[in-house]
Amino acid sequence: MIDLYQIHGLLQFSIFVILFPLGALIALMRNYIGESWRRFHVGIQLTAVTLFVIAISMAIYMGRKYPKKIKDESPTRKLHKILGRIIAIIIALQLLWAYKGRNYVDWTLWYYIHMGLSASIILLGWTNITLAIRMKKN
Repeated sequence: MIDLYQIHGLLQFSIFVILFPLGALIALMRNYIGESWRRFHVGIQLTAVTLFVIAISMAIYMGRKYPKKIKDESPTRKLHKILGRIIAIIIALQLLWAYKGRNYVDWTLWYYIHMGLSASIILLGWTNITLAIRMKKN
């Protein structure tokens, strides 16, 4: 039977390997897609963020409901938890920057910061997935 940790992992995989990169690709190809690109980009990214909140909530719930089920507090697990929190903070910063940042800086600077945050989220997500796979093997 599949447990909440496995659902958490499947959601995170879908978010960081499919949804976030797809949303970024749509933004990068906006000149080819046309006027509707922003609606698709924002819709996909907000779907990914919503699923991220759900996946994190599952892990927190399982950790509190069954604290003794996970006895492994290896450095890999600790890093996985810390990296997950860092990713959550960067996602929150990205949301804030996406909706409010334009009011304070010119478009070029806004764009570069937005792209840097996006790349960081995706790369850190891939890294955390790799850590989770490593934990599962041990």
